[in-house]
Amino acid sequence: MSLIEFRRQLATSNLRKNERTWFPRWVGSYAASVEDGSGTVRITESSVIAFLQGLRDSGTAAWQRLQAVRAIEAYRNVVLQQEEPSLLQIRSKLVEIAARERQTGARNGQVDGMPTDEDVVGHLDSKEPEIIQKVEKRKRDRFVCLAYIAT
Repeated sequence: MSLIEFRRQLATSNLRKNERTWFPRWVGSYAASVEDGSGTVRITESSVIAFLQGLRDSGTAAWQRLQAVRAIEAYRNVVLQQEEPSLLQIRSKLVEIAARERQTGARNGQVDGMPTDEDVVGHLDSKEPEIIQKVEKRKRDRFVCLAYIAT
């Protein structure tokens, strides 16, 4: 069934207004990522994971990815009227990651206290020749690596 049917079903559901607004958007994004031309949105654990990894890589916070999973589950339950595949493990992991992000302020699985690549490398002068930029980056990477090992 289509996203139009999903929207219609959500309109009469007991979901919050915000969820009724965002769930079709998440399912639409998911559908676009798994489109096979048949018009049906197929849900598999591997395709959901691939979709979520794409969201993560584009900087989407874990709580938003969790909402995407909830939306896909709602589509699966309401429109497809199926209980499989179970996305419970994926949802549980995202709850854990979202809680960690909320506590530490980290994003996309960054470990608390560990510097990001940007933090490690710092600002490289784009006016410098490329070879100089590469040398500076390697020098800084090695320094941080040594500093990390020494502590």
